[in-house]
Amino acid sequence: MRAPAAIPRDGAAGETVITGRRRPAGGKETHLNQGKIDMNTIKSLFATLLFSLMLAGAAFAAEKVNINTADAATLDRVLQNVGASKAEAIVAYRKANGPFKSPEQLAEVKGIGLRTVEQNRERIVVSAPRPAKAATGAAGAGRSTNPTR
Repeated sequence: MRAPAAIPRDGAAGETVITGRRRPAGGKETHLNQGKIDMNTIKSLFATLLFSLMLAGAAFAAEKVNINTADAATLDRVLQNVGASKAEAIVAYRKANGPFKSPEQLAEVKGIGLRTVEQNRERIVVSAPRPAKAATGAAGAGRSTNPTR
């Protein structure tokens, strides 16, 4: 580290003043705002923090899947430790035995154990599959059965 610059005073012959600062060529001293944070910096830091929290929230929010309606690709994507073959086995079991009544019943599928069910408990939704809409005949097409008009 160099010693502070000795700057001669104007008009005093041979006297110097040690200031610890250097003067630029133009003669004006520059000061850094050390320890001070301006409002734009605070806004920038706050925006960065907010954006980071939004991304983190999205990462931690687990996607849910209804095991009674999901296809194999969705089961494979959402459930942990369930690959394509296990997802296909889930769909085949559901077609052969009907809809699942509880997440634990998923453990009856070959290759799926209670440990896998527990790992995915927050992701699994069990609800009755939607019934298919009954086809209406041509005679009833466009007509409302509601007598209030």
